[in-house]
Amino acid sequence: MVNKTLVTLASLAFITSSSVSADGLHSSLSFPQCTDIGLSSNSSDYQDFEYEVLRKGSKIGTHTISFDKTDEGLRVTAETKMKVKLLFVTVFKYEYVSEELWCGDDLLKVETRVNDNGEKLHTLAVNEGGRFIASTENKSYELPSDFYPTNHWNQGVVGTNKVFNTITGEIDSVAYQRAGEMVVETKLGEKPVTKFAVQGDLEINSFYDKAGNWSGMAFEHPDGSQIEFRCVKCGLPQTITAGTPTAS
Repeated sequence: MVNKTLVTLASLAFITSSSVSADGLHSSLSFPQCTDIGLSSNSSDYQDFEYEVLRKGSKIGTHTISFDKTDEGLRVTAETKMKVKLLFVTVFKYEYVSEELWCGDDLLKVETRVNDNGEKLHTLAVNEGGRFIASTENKSYELPSDFYPTNHWNQGVVGTNKVFNTITGEIDSVAYQRAGEMVVETKLGEKPVTKFAVQGDLEINSFYDKAGNWSGMAFEHPDGSQIEFRCVKCGLPQTITAGTPTAS
């Protein structure tokens, strides 16, 4: 999940706007009881993940992924908070919260709210009997069934060529190419990860460890700066990471 207008320093306007939170995503939708909480592409012992967001090596925010086992399935919440200051004045503020509901390997719902420097966005995709219906503030439409949301945590995404852009509400065409095995430095020592080069409507490098846990991503912003999501905590204790490599 990456907004193409992530960081803009063209304006010195101070931004004040209401926050977005996961509380607003618990809609009235209901689903049958789910007896299969685990996913085949990731570890079954889900723990919360934490990341730092960096621009040119400097921290500008945080990203968290939390897992909650419910009667309806596995609820996964991804949340990003970013703030850029110049001379002690906030010149950019970005908040993102996205909630997915999974029963086994079946996605049931993904809903997202964004506050992009004061611009509010809302997208929703719901599985209605095998048909995915997406909606934004302006329209509703049917989606193909074989997609993954752009929240990155589920390693199953590397096997698809279609992702649901949780910010725009559109389907993006992508190609995940395995780009080799790497070793990254962490607070607990070295850790092997697999690098995937993502091309198409999204251009990023994404990293996963041997347990299938997302270890972060790196990409170049249109202004030429390097943006990184570096893992502080992601996965079981033996796979905890403190950093991701710079994309090459």
